[in-house]
Amino acid sequence: MLIFHSIFIENGNTLAIRLGIPIEKEYNPTPDKCYLVFGAHDVAAVLIESQAKSKCKFIIMNSEPPTSNHLRNKFYLQLMRDNIVFDYHPVSTEFLQKQGIKVFSHYTFEFPELVNDTPRSIDILFVGSKSPKREDIMRQLTEAYPDKKVVSVFDSFSANPADYTALLHQASTVINIPFYEHTILEMHRINKSLACGCKVVSYKSNDKETDNLYGEFIDFTLDMVEYFKKNHTGANSTYGQLVRCQSFHTRHNKWVLEKLEF
Repeated sequence: MLIFHSIFIENGNTLAIRLGIPIEKEYNPTPDKCYLVFGAHDVAAVLIESQAKSKCKFIIMNSEPPTSNHLRNKFYLQLMRDNIVFDYHPVSTEFLQKQGIKVFSHYTFEFPELVNDTPRSIDILFVGSKSPKREDIMRQLTEAYPDKKVVSVFDSFSANPADYTALLHQASTVINIPFYEHTILEMHRINKSLACGCKVVSYKSNDKETDNLYGEFIDFTLDMVEYFKKNHTGANSTYGQLVRCQSFHTRHNKWVLEKLEF
């Protein structure tokens, strides 16, 4: 396995353990070897060039929604056309298939469960890239609830797993505000927050099936400011139950990898 973006370190580690495969610390392409790759969208041109020289093979773990600029990158699209692709969501898969990309299987963003009992001083937390919508909602929350500690972290903080975990352990509630309009539920952020024992509140996505699944584990709202005017007990189901609901993905992956002689 190769991991080219630190935001996927925990997902890669967890999946590697589940599948019983090693993680390469350095990428030195070996002829005819097959690599399972997280974060390939960041190094697509490099992987295409090295594959042409070494004749190695890739299984690309696509993590990008149809609205992502990465799915406009000709090198990344070509890399996926030339290799095996595992995707993270059926809506994304439908888009990829229209680009002439065959998706062999799906996977889920799994994290180690790291719940602790320390006091949580942050009432409302958002972590993610900056956008006008996200800034506006966080400003509204700060103004509406001066008695609550509302924290926004608009940078790549989440790319460092240890720091991200430490921050989440300080938060009571994490909110999910989509970067793109009309897109897939941001499961990576949600799963990580649940794994760290946070309550999660999110806007709904454009996929009813995913929203219905996550409705047992998080709260959905149409208005983030109005939501916090009432006391909510939150979802009763645990992160462990979510993993079990999604575990069929990784069991299927193991079967696929065996068939591919990975």
